[in-house]
Amino acid sequence: MDLKFLSQSRLFKGIDRNDIPEIFQILQYQSKIYNKNEYIYYYGENVTELGIILSGKVIIEQNDKNGSRNIISTITSGQVFAEAYAFAPDSKIMVNVIAAEKSEILFLTMSGTGAMEATVNNCILPKDKVLVVNGGTFGHRFCELLQRSSMDYQSIDLEWNETLCQRHLAPYEKQGYTVFLVNLHETSSGKLYDIELISDFCKRNHILLIVDAISTFLADPYDMDKYGIAATIISSQKGLCCSAGMSVVALNPEMVERIESSSRNCPYYYDFQFYIENMKRGQTPFTPAVTIAHEIDDVLNLIDKKGGLDSWLSDIKKKCLYFREKALEIGLDIPSYSKSVMLTPVYFKDNKATEVVSYLRDKYSIYVTPCGGKLANSLLRVCHLGDTSFEDIDELVLRLKEVVKSN
Repeated sequence: MDLKFLSQSRLFKGIDRNDIPEIFQILQYQSKIYNKNEYIYYYGENVTELGIILSGKVIIEQNDKNGSRNIISTITSGQVFAEAYAFAPDSKIMVNVIAAEKSEILFLTMSGTGAMEATVNNCILPKDKVLVVNGGTFGHRFCELLQRSSMDYQSIDLEWNETLCQRHLAPYEKQGYTVFLVNLHETSSGKLYDIELISDFCKRNHILLIVDAISTFLADPYDMDKYGIAATIISSQKGLCCSAGMSVVALNPEMVERIESSSRNCPYYYDFQFYIENMKRGQTPFTPAVTIAHEIDDVLNLIDKKGGLDSWLSDIKKKCLYFREKALEIGLDIPSYSKSVMLTPVYFKDNKATEVVSYLRDKYSIYVTPCGGKLANSLLRVCHLGDTSFEDIDELVLRLKEVVKSN
């Protein structure tokens, strides 16, 4: 499938056409062919994906109360549809989407990676010299985004179970780096980097610190002002425990000024200057994920009812430490590196992690998170967020004990 023609689409504005096929290697997408007059979306249907027309023609129609068809628009190859609904997965589409001729449609699912890419595109300038921590799947994703944006960067490469320390940072002291990127909680392994170590390094070297806090926000203590963080990336589906589809990038005044005064050819939808300008009038430039915004509001109100942020974080930590204590008692192997309380990684040196995930799911309907890549068979992860109780943890430990005994 030749996707280079999508460089003419407003969704990929500013992206080199030769980079588009590589971008799709990390996006979640699927393609489907529709025959003439076949419905792509019906009125009232839940929509969770943005559509891009690869070939053919699509009409957007609305039926009035008398049953008459009103064609709202006709869209052709390279154009997008249902973008507003893709970011509001619980809302229902208010029109019919129909193939006007045989058409191939590509569907994209949006997530926190979009916010990572937008932050790279807007907060880092061509003149910058970037240092990025690459200690797992999500650190590597930052490297891929930087590479595809042709940024000047150096990665601090760590093994999955290696702790970032001063000796890793020492070679980069006073070397002219201007931006530091880090996924503070490397979710692929549960590793939590030392924010004080990183912050001190950035402050004494006058480096802008950008943090992906998607998997640490509302689980571990976090303070942008204290640590001098210029930009923070969070998303709705982790610490907030909401539906996936909304991401937030928090900017300090220095970063806002940098963005407003810079000249960048950012993709249309991801242009922060556009967002900042619209925020001044109390609006977003595009239709927001309204239903997810309501979910987030409910969660924030729940945190207040539970006694505030400190109490919320304390409850998560208690469940985390309780599980870790019980897991060690039955002989499970928990890596010794510094970990977020959001989840606990469990290591299986006999490469039975995938087997254990399936056993818990199929026999007891207990779901723990598998890993991907080279850790797929050796590591699983147990999350401590959400409406889980100590009784739930006891049940999980009991079933894990069965696994230990069978070895």
